[in-house]
Amino acid sequence: MTATSDLEQLHETWSRPRTFLGWVSDVDHKSIGLRYLFTALTFFLVAGISATVMRTQLAVPNNDLVGPRRYDQLFTMHGTTMMFLFAVPVMQGLAVYLVPLMIGSRELVFPRLNAFGYWCYLIGGCALWLGTLLGHGPNDGWFNYPPLSLARFSPGINIDLYGAAVPLIEVSAVVGAAELIVTILGDRAPGMSINRMPLYVWSVLVMAFTVVLSFPPLIVAGWLLELDRNLSTHFFTPEGGGDPLLWQHLFWFFGHPEVYVMLLPGLGIVSSIVATFAGRKVVGYLLVALSFTLIGAISLGVWVHHMFVTGRSSLGLSFFSATTMSIAIPSGIQIFSVLATLRYGRVRLGVPLLFVLGFVFVFVIGGLTGVEVASIPFDSQVHDTYFVVAHFHYTLLGGVVLPLLGGLYYWFPRLSRRLLDDRLGIASFALIFTGINVAFFPLHIAGLNGMPRRVYTYPGGLGWSTPQLVSTIGAFLLALGFVVYAGNLVWSLFRGAAAGENPWNAGTLEWLPDDAFAKTPVVADAYPLWDGKLKLEASQLSVERRETLGTGTLDALPEQRSVEPGPTIVPLVTASGLAVAALGFVFDPLWVLVGGVIVALALVEWTRPAPAEWDMDYARSGAPGAPPTSWVAESVGVRPPILKGALMLFLIVGVMLSTLLSGYYYAAANAPTWPLDGMDPRPLLLGILSVLLAAAAAGALVVARRRVRAGGAGATWAAGAAVASLAVVAALIADMHRLDYNWATNATGSTEFAITGFMVIVEVALALAAGVVAAYARRGFFNAERFSGLTAVSWLSVFVALAWLPVFVTVYLGTRIF
Repeated sequence: MTATSDLEQLHETWSRPRTFLGWVSDVDHKSIGLRYLFTALTFFLVAGISATVMRTQLAVPNNDLVGPRRYDQLFTMHGTTMMFLFAVPVMQGLAVYLVPLMIGSRELVFPRLNAFGYWCYLIGGCALWLGTLLGHGPNDGWFNYPPLSLARFSPGINIDLYGAAVPLIEVSAVVGAAELIVTILGDRAPGMSINRMPLYVWSVLVMAFTVVLSFPPLIVAGWLLELDRNLSTHFFTPEGGGDPLLWQHLFWFFGHPEVYVMLLPGLGIVSSIVATFAGRKVVGYLLVALSFTLIGAISLGVWVHHMFVTGRSSLGLSFFSATTMSIAIPSGIQIFSVLATLRYGRVRLGVPLLFVLGFVFVFVIGGLTGVEVASIPFDSQVHDTYFVVAHFHYTLLGGVVLPLLGGLYYWFPRLSRRLLDDRLGIASFALIFTGINVAFFPLHIAGLNGMPRRVYTYPGGLGWSTPQLVSTIGAFLLALGFVVYAGNLVWSLFRGAAAGENPWNAGTLEWLPDDAFAKTPVVADAYPLWDGKLKLEASQLSVERRETLGTGTLDALPEQRSVEPGPTIVPLVTASGLAVAALGFVFDPLWVLVGGVIVALALVEWTRPAPAEWDMDYARSGAPGAPPTSWVAESVGVRPPILKGALMLFLIVGVMLSTLLSGYYYAAANAPTWPLDGMDPRPLLLGILSVLLAAAAAGALVVARRRVRAGGAGATWAAGAAVASLAVVAALIADMHRLDYNWATNATGSTEFAITGFMVIVEVALALAAGVVAAYARRGFFNAERFSGLTAVSWLSVFVALAWLPVFVTVYLGTRIF
């Protein structure tokens, strides 16, 4: 075939049907990334409208524009939308679009998982706002603290929508983060070693790890809240031995890292813009990359600073105070790197750089007030006042929104092939920058004057009226700035000047033309378009299959090629099944079974190998260790993405299980006696039987893998593992339905029920996976060269068997130990 026909075939292979069914079944990272951006910006618009209404209500004392009930829903949905539906998804959506291009890959790994995450996000967000429009929106704040959020004090489905939809949205964030991690660590262009990654990719990598470690606890907490509200369990109810502070621990273990999940990609955007408009590499590349890592790591240890006034131990609180203050060090590295790069570069002043300069000013103010509220005595004075409102708006608008607006302006030519209008860009920046400071600086004064937050009106004569009026004027300036910016986007999308391939003369791979990805880029620097050493070599990837090149985690030497699936409706069906289970539980717990069946059937179809995988050629070309410019391996059996994906699954499930175990020990440590009410211990023999059956399932799958690798058949052993896992499920269900065991008795029964129920779900998933690999092993799909799927399931079985050890100690020995 000629080069032209190869290119045409490649475009045909990676295209999707131009029909509605083709649209809903699309899994391409650029399409999904744009959907995330559009959906998140739409939610941002809705949240902005609610904020404008609230600011109008607060402009003058004793205003009656909005009543207390509607105001509670407005401020709850404003915060919920900004934190759950806008800031994180918009940053992940931009990363989904850009990261594969930046690292020289044709696609994200697990593209169906990418589409699944988007549908979960869309369904969850629409459910929240549909409930709000119907008058049933969440109304207890975006943090949703018990006991106020328990059924006794908040009847109706308002809080149930929160408890069901928010975990669904966070599932989207977690799966998106997992695929970004696997893509970055395994699909970079040859030569793009870990120390040559663009800084934006570094920021996304740390962000993704932070999501995987901190978001699962909120998913678990949402489920536990729903159990308290609908099945009368006692995780957060004091009368049953639960503790409302457990929710605060779980929520803020997610909530404060979430701030840095939004911030980190923003810092990466800033690094990209500054390097381009300074015309030089970022000063202190290594320090900046390390500072990203430090910010992510430290963010996991600061959540208790939201709980300084809860009466916890002063010694313990001082640790979290010091940790919170220490995050100023890596944040300062970011600011000084920006300033040094501009100082030693050849600066071109463009609209994206204006937003970066605005970021420096606004973010520094937010950071300074952050150090103040990290001080326990100061925080005790301003806690729950408008000073805190001013602080986090300066931090989020400065660290998230301004970099995002600069990034959209910067990458708009890549997304649309058109340029934005600079006059409108400058006008929008001036309005937005002025509006931020006029709207939120006065709130510091209102807070220092003692004005509490979350009030729908206030009396006059207390020194609060003037700051609130000025703040409202600033909010309208800010809204006008966003309108101008949005108008610029829409007008330029259709009428903007045509952009060249690289209008900013940037240095990273996303500015290569799409046709360049028909070849294999080989890089030697973090800014390959500047160093003159970029090579576009003839690719050995097929043009007739959706193939991507896998490379080593550290050195980015080519290792294998992977076949990626094409358009499919399975992710939408899977997300719909999960939504039926989550949202249906609000009305009847039986919907969980209906949704579970839909998910199980969809996953069976999900795992069906594509024809290209049956026909894959496994012959190598070249040899490991050869220079990356001279060979491309064709084997999928070296270290395929599914194995890295399996490791991410274990990490996510491990965090969720750790959350449940931590809840058990937290309840036990704070209870006067344990078990509560003299509950009988769980039957030891059933626990031992479950552990032994789990070990047997793991052993059977390990044997199945070894037999397949030796050229034999492993179907019978894999089927035996499925049977053993189902036997574990039967044992657990029998235990959970003993006549003397009731999850609604007290916190002891509730926590044991939650842990046991979680293991039932895990064992059912393992049985399903083992059954699927047994079926394909019987059909001859697995062989000595193609066994990675079987390997992943065998790893899962070993992980589940090991997970049973802390579960056995906790559930079956815990009440005997305490």
